[in-house]
Parts: sequence; structure tokens; C-alpha cells
Amino acid sequence: DRREWLAPIHTKLRAKDAEASIRRRYKELSVLPEIGKDLSARLDMDEITGIVLRRSVETLGAIVGHAIILNSGKPIYKEYHLSTSAPDFEAQLPPVDALLALVKETYQGMIVDDIYADPRWPSTSDAPAGSAIIVPMFGRLDVIGLLVLIHEQAGYFKSDHLLLLQAIASQAAIAVENARLYASATWEQQRSAAILQSTTDAILMFDAEGRLSLLNPAGKKLFTDYHANLGEPLALGKGYDALIALLTEALVSKEQKAGEITWPDHRAFSMQLTPLERDGCVVVLHDITHFKNLERSKNEFIYATLHDLKNPLGIITGFSELISR
Repeated sequence: DRREWLAPIHTKLRAKDAEASIRRRYKELSVLPEIGKDLSARLDMDEITGIVLRRSVETLGAIVGHAIILNSGKPIYKEYHLSTSAPDFEAQLPPVDALLALVKETYQGMIVDDIYADPRWPSTSDAPAGSAIIVPMFGRLDVIGLLVLIHEQAGYFKSDHLLLLQAIASQAAIAVENARLYASATWEQQRSAAILQSTTDAILMFDAEGRLSLLNPAGKKLFTDYHANLGEPLALGKGYDALIALLTEALVSKEQKAGEITWPDHRAFSMQLTPLERDGCVVVLHDITHFKNLERSKNEFIYATLHDLKNPLGIITGFSELISR
């Protein structure tokens, strides 16, 4: 019987199709931990988007990949592109606002089976693209980017592709936010270092035990006859007892302290002590020796003036009394 003869063949073919589907699915799922491993070691935005696009295009069989990263400043977004076709191939995308409007309607990815039939998608007669898949990258607060893949065959992308690309986009979003946090922290560190290096005020930082943990260049110049070592407290009996006493009070009370101290070289400093939230204290010393000298000169001038006026005033007072008599 022909049907009995064909039945095992159809069974074998179905088994082969199922086996191929399982292998393909396993290969797609194995990409996720590999992408996560690659992204975890990257903090550069160009490297992150390059890995995401290359892995996405290879795994899903697309010919073009786009990554759009949104920024809070200007420019408001940056676009990355990867093509497996001719190097000069550029697939036209709808405006970024239009793509965002598409995904923000449902906050989910979407498949465009035929971009030629979609009025929102610009295309030319010689464009080799037929279908597209769009997936948002969600940050902690809002959408931070988009992943767009294009294939030359209409109706190529299926729901499995959408689920896989959404998983890749989730990992990409985490990597993008980590890169932004790292860039922001690096910039803040560089700015703080520039301020510490350029300021003329001496800045000293102490830990919770009173050990010196940071000293800017202006602070190093203060210690001319004493070597201040990081990781060690200031020694008593070296002329810094007033500073140590105020520092101890600030560390114990967790309150700001202010005062004036005289350095061992007889310079005068205005001192501000600010306790840190995570233990420790920052001390800022502003040299007020010049103002103290001006105040001393003023007082000496007033004293000399009063002394010089005292004698003529006494004579005037004596003659006025004589006249009255």
C-alpha cells in the first residue's frame, strides 16, 4: 500500500524537521549567555552596540541591523548601523519619532511583514529589504533605545525571532545603562580631580579613625617640616594639635565645625570641617594670613594715630581750661 509505504517517510521527515527546529532553537538560546558575557566586559558604547548588532544580525539571519540609542541632551539620539550586504548599502528607516511612537503604543516589540506595504516606511524600488522587526530597549525609567533588523524576504520574521530579539534588547539595555553610569562616574571623578588639583585651598580628607586618606597638592605644600603620610593620623606635638582636636570633635559629633588655627610656620588659616555620610571628614584650609596682616597693620595705624593725637589734644584741653579761667 502506497500510504503505508509513505507514512514512515513522512514520520521521519517530521522528526527531522522537529530535530532541526530544536537545534536551531538551542543555538538561538545559547547566544543569550554568550552575548551577556561579551557585554559584561564592555563599558564603551560603540563596542556594546557593535556586539549587539553583530550577534543579532547573525543569529536572526537579517541583512541589516540598526541600533538607536536615545540621549537626554543633544543630539537626542545616536544611530549605529551594521549590514551584511554591500558596504555601501543603507536601508531607509522611518523617522525616530515615528519608530518610538510605534513601540510606545504597546511598549512591546513588533514585526512589519512587508515594509513596502507600510506607509510609514520609506523605500525605493531597488531596496532589497522586505520585512523588519523592531524591539525597544527599556531602561529603569523609560525607553532608552531601539533595535531594528531588516530582511529582504517579506514575512521572514516570526514570533520566535521577536522573543529572542527582546531578550537580546534586555541585555543590551543593561549594558547601555552601565556604560552611561560608568561614563558619568568617570566624568565626575575627573572633574573632582581637576578641582582638587587646581584649587589653592588645602583639602585634607580623614577616615573614621582620623587617618589621612586624601591630600591635594595645596595641602601637601602645608607640611614643610613634617611628612604627612596617607593612611596615618597626624602626630601630636608637631604643631597640629588644634587641627586634631577639631577633627576629633567633628568625627564624634558628626556635625560641621569651623574655626581659625595658626600653622607651625605662623600662617593663619580659616578651617571648615565637614563630616562625610559614610564616616570620615573633609577639612578645607583657607589661608587668611594676608587678611590677618592687614588687620594688624590697621590696628597699629589706629593705635599710632591715637597716640600722636593724644599730645596735641592734651595741649588744646589745657589751653581751653586756661582760657575759661
